Amino acid sequence: MPIDCITYPDVGIYSIAIPTQKETPYHVPEFHQYPKKLSGQEEGYLYSCIRELQEYARNQQTNLKSHHQDFLFVSPSGKSLVTTQDVNTFLEDVCEKYRIKDASGVQTSITSHDLRHTAVVERFKYGIISPYQTMRESNHSSIAQTCGYGYASVHDESKKLTEISIGMLEDQYAVSEPTDKKIAPRAISKKKYSALCKNFDTRLLLDGSVCVNSACVPIFETCSMCEYFIVDPKWQEPLEEYIAIFTDRLNELEAIGGNPNSIAFLNHQKDVYTRILSKIIDNSTNEMEVC
Repeated sequence: MPIDCITYPDVGIYSIAIPTQKETPYHVPEFHQYPKKLSGQEEGYLYSCIRELQEYARNQQTNLKSHHQDFLFVSPSGKSLVTTQDVNTFLEDVCEKYRIKDASGVQTSITSHDLRHTAVVERFKYGIISPYQTMRESNHSSIAQTCGYGYASVHDESKKLTEISIGMLEDQYAVSEPTDKKIAPRAISKKKYSALCKNFDTRLLLDGSVCVNSACVPIFETCSMCEYFIVDPKWQEPLEEYIAIFTDRLNELEAIGGNPNSIAFLNHQKDVYTRILSKIIDNSTNEMEVC
């Protein structure tokens, strides 16, 4: 993050420029602007902190190597930049000093990645910032990776998975008489499902389900190659809708010079669904001719 990271777009407003990736001699990252009010209590405190960091960093420039100059976060020694390990060590000391506990009540320590994870979860919780913007700002390779940040802590995720597992296995490992209780499938929020559906690398299945494992090949894709494969005509309308989605995705990707692997993946899905749709149309035509 550069020293000169603050601009003033309007009266009483300052904006922080934050990069999505580390800056190197071979890579200039994309910057995101975050406007803040100078009059706000938290915003004013953040502004004061940044100004102090800027002053400290400028005073240390002569002590730094050339490739470490002009950046904001200079280590307390004044001879290098702050590293991830420096931040994690600081957080570990804070957790130990103040006896920070996790959701299960056990004393723990946190890392810089935990803070990043929490920020993404909070965005999903309140829905103010879109998953795609979060994906770009988090420098994730796909929306599926971003949506994988579904729980605020490892404890919360483990607890949820345990509840699901116990429900699935209760008939096999029950210590009492089995019950007629039905096990509900694991659900995801509508917002998360919608974000997955919009992702270029999400596979759309015929029943309306989605799959984020691009390496998986559903049985119906293999069966569609067989001459004995007969498709229920009720799938014609969903197939036409999916083909239109794939076409829109391809047009969007090609327009921005998107990932070739994603383009190949989408072309494959479009070809499979077009082949299945053709079977429905051919069968309908044959039935009309017989009549």
